[in-house]
Amino acid sequence: MPGVPEATARDAQRRLCQRLVQKGWKLTHEGDRAGATFPELGFRFENPVGGDQVDVLWNNSTTTLFISVYAPCGQVPDDFVEYDWSEADWQPKEQSARL
Repeated sequence: MPGVPEATARDAQRRLCQRLVQKGWKLTHEGDRAGATFPELGFRFENPVGGDQVDVLWNNSTTTLFISVYAPCGQVPDDFVEYDWSEADWQPKEQSARL
């Protein structure tokens, strides 16, 4: 989401942190930092039950709030061979569809 002012990004991150902590998620990385010409805000939470992760990042140079979600069930199978099997042909297992 581009064009997010720092105060708005900080408020959104605060609310998301509160919600994730209430749900039992664990903070695994704090990424707030300030360079010579920019501030950057960010963190990562992980759900200890299923391993899902949420990353949030904002920086002053783009004023964009990035939210990324990772889920172990969305990984390509171990037997995937990049040059022998097109990603377009891969289908998740039926049980994954329930998520």
